[in-house]
Amino acid sequence: METSDSCLETDILPQRHANVRKLLERSGPFCHPEFEASEENFDFVSKTCKLLVIGAGGLGCELLKNLALLGFQNIHVIDMDTIDISNLNRQFLFRVGDIGKSKAEVAANFINKRIQGTHVVA
Repeated sequence: METSDSCLETDILPQRHANVRKLLERSGPFCHPEFEASEENFDFVSKTCKLLVIGAGGLGCELLKNLALLGFQNIHVIDMDTIDISNLNRQFLFRVGDIGKSKAEVAANFINKRIQGTHVVA
């Protein structure tokens, strides 16, 4: 059975953030007393909120991936370093062909290609 791109967009993408929506759209026993659960919380996270990640190394790669998967769409990344062969074993966003290139630019391009709806700027 074949699946088309339109099938993926209608079936998988709305479900991708289902668990994050549960956290933001309902109260719970561990919520801050001033937390107000609403549907606007996810809209704020996904559309309004802008993040800056400083560093696209070992921790930065993980952080960029996790933020994008959580639904944050507007992410900026800064890293003045370039990719070295020693980075490849622990920084999974980089490949052999990326050696010598900017970490921030390669990381942003990788996340933008892999996670639909996310806009990462180097």
